[in-house]
Amino acid sequence: MELIGYSAEWDGRIAGLFRSSILSSCCVDYTEGEMLAWISSSYKPSFSDKWKETYTILAVEGDVLLGFGNADGSYIDCLYVSPHFQKKGIGRMILSALERNSAPPFSVYSSLTALPFFSGCGYRMIKENIVERDGEMLRNYLMEKS
Repeated sequence: MELIGYSAEWDGRIAGLFRSSILSSCCVDYTEGEMLAWISSSYKPSFSDKWKETYTILAVEGDVLLGFGNADGSYIDCLYVSPHFQKKGIGRMILSALERNSAPPFSVYSSLTALPFFSGCGYRMIKENIVERDGEMLRNYLMEKS
């Protein structure tokens, strides 16, 4: 496994991993409607512009995308790991690489599903947040790490 920078050739695999990660991992904490709203409102063709404009890391093994994350300065914007490769330290490796590229304090809006992951990485919850997506109200949590 290696960490590489973003390139557009990975866009289709990023979109697929984003979708499968949410549908597979978040189904205990979010309704089907909430997950579909999360997916449909977030990953649009212009979403790939985000990867170009921010510091984006991909965890790959050959041509297989294991996970990805991006940060805008010290704000961790996205961090997703394929459901097939979760709980193997890939998320921590991506997060560490994102943190090394900036300076604390770091912040992230974590899903309910990812709360234990970020807490285990030294983040503390600041407040609950509600985001409206396609008519669904999604809970997430502002977390920070000094």
